[in-house]
Amino acid sequence: MPKRIAGDLPSESTFFRGVLASGVLGVCTLGAAPAVAQPGWPMLAGNPGRTGASHSAIPTITAPTWIRASDEDGRLITFSAHACPVTDGDVVLAIGRVRPFGATVDSHRIFAFDVYSGLPRWHAVVQSPVSDSISTPLVDAQHSTAIHASGTVLAAFDLSNGATVWQRSFPRPIVNASPVATADRGPRDRVFITDYDGLGTLGSIYCINIDPCAAGNPYQPGEVVWSAPIGGSSGNSPAYLPAVDGGIGLVYVASVGDYPVVPGVVFAFDVESGAPVWQAENPSPDGFFGGVSVAPDVFGVPSVFAATYAFGGATDSARLVKFDAQSGEVLWSTSCNRTQAIPVVMPGGKILVSGGFHGYGTVPTLELFQDSGCTVDRVWHSALDTWTDLNGDGDIDPGEYLPVGGWIIQPLVSATGDGPAHALVGVLAPTGAFFAPANQLFTLNLARHPTDPSFIVGSHSGAGGSASLAGGLAFSIGVNGLHRFGFLPPLADVDLNGEVSIDDLSAWEQLLGRRDVDRNGLVTSADRAALIGAIRAADRAGWRAP
Repeated sequence: MPKRIAGDLPSESTFFRGVLASGVLGVCTLGAAPAVAQPGWPMLAGNPGRTGASHSAIPTITAPTWIRASDEDGRLITFSAHACPVTDGDVVLAIGRVRPFGATVDSHRIFAFDVYSGLPRWHAVVQSPVSDSISTPLVDAQHSTAIHASGTVLAAFDLSNGATVWQRSFPRPIVNASPVATADRGPRDRVFITDYDGLGTLGSIYCINIDPCAAGNPYQPGEVVWSAPIGGSSGNSPAYLPAVDGGIGLVYVASVGDYPVVPGVVFAFDVESGAPVWQAENPSPDGFFGGVSVAPDVFGVPSVFAATYAFGGATDSARLVKFDAQSGEVLWSTSCNRTQAIPVVMPGGKILVSGGFHGYGTVPTLELFQDSGCTVDRVWHSALDTWTDLNGDGDIDPGEYLPVGGWIIQPLVSATGDGPAHALVGVLAPTGAFFAPANQLFTLNLARHPTDPSFIVGSHSGAGGSASLAGGLAFSIGVNGLHRFGFLPPLADVDLNGEVSIDDLSAWEQLLGRRDVDRNGLVTSADRAALIGAIRAADRAGWRAP
């Protein structure tokens, strides 16, 4: 077992404190779309519980179907490389900045792109992020808004045109934390966010109203309903378990703790009143610098999972902890790599953790654990299990192990029920480029061991940031921009009458109806060809719209 990682780098505590091609590439071919299992990936880790798991299939990632690297005026977008793109299945949201013509400073923005074509829909200017914050936006489909935190402001934008719907300023900035929203509380739905005091004691969680002011809800959209102190806070994204999944009306959030005196703490607050229900300390003396996931465990018991960040040691210096979601009891704790990423909770009790980076005693890794209720076992460790000490120096050097994952790389897992679970995950940029765009994306078969040649199902160079998955499409940011992977079936009902027939070809020829059949943002002869193929297939199958 290695005790150290080679590298001559500045102290990790110094590093942590100090940092706390243009256009669209089109692909003309069409392919069969995987089965659609969920309408979107609306927030960090995919759902309010932040489980990071989906029943949607991961598409082939050999080549993207489009790449977006510029805005509507052709200006190069510098994307926030590790803020996850999110989507409702119609638009995809990403965070970045451009340099307006004639300006001397960049303009920070939230961008909305068309899912089908990659073309820009709208953008909205936001406050400059503090400390290179990588907050992921939220698609609030229930209110047709995009909610994003940047600087000291949480703001909601109209999902159709980017107009500001409401905004809320806070006394402290928001750094690396991403909002979560409820959608099952009738007229009293809320959004939750935490502010920043990474190496202090003054962080808070805020509950913001997102429903119209009405009987039973005396708050305006954007109004603070309640707030509560949580101590030190950096990247602590809250999570919420809906009642349909076993939730009991609590919102969960981790904290750094009152740094550096005590270990990190996980809190549960009553959604309605903000009353603290329980708080539980990490069993080891290090803090939580990321979000939590909450889901029924292998026995159906609602549980909270969180992983810590440790400022020293090797690839096992931090802790993965499981808490009872109702009582806060620590059910188990085990060693893992240091991380800000949220544990991915899968069916059958499997838990995937992405952690580490290049240097400071660690390397980028994925670790797979098996939860057995009150105990846990590590199934495999991507770095240790693939490491061959080629030069005999006792260090894990580049080229001696499989590099995948990283402390700010959020994996996603596809568990379709038709076979083994697969993960879509990138790897951090090489040594010295801690926050640079990732340049490698992998599809991994989690039923295989990392040493198995079939462990890596597919890969792509050029993307690799925290990915999202929706309806057979995947999105990831990399050195070349925002990538979309996967194909969609053609929209062949041109005349919108609920049928696919020769009448649709007639409408297309007469310049009527929905003529962008292949959904690439352009109307060309390729659309006519796709339409004819769809009409022939529909005729053979006797197709009618549902």
